[in-house]
Amino acid sequence: MSVSPPACGCCWRYPKFSKLEPDPEPDEDERAQKKTFTKWINLHLEEHSSSGRVTDLYEDIKDGVLLCHLIEVLTGEALYVWNFRLK
Repeated sequence: MSVSPPACGCCWRYPKFSKLEPDPEPDEDERAQKKTFTKWINLHLEEHSSSGRVTDLYEDIKDGVLLCHLIEVLTGEALYVWNFRLK
């Protein structure tokens, strides 16, 4: 994959600018961010006694349980549990 020269053409006069790499694919960035955030969450969830581990970031925090555990660990306070029954 080659990088097309800019419209002004001035960057190609300087060697350090002529070897610029194109930006990585957005999918690569998203995968890297997802992997990093998953590791960060799991690192903090190890401190919570009743918490599981996050394997798929989007699916595992969807119901909010692990997210509440993470908030408890980060704040150092237990969240209020509202017990509610449907009739």
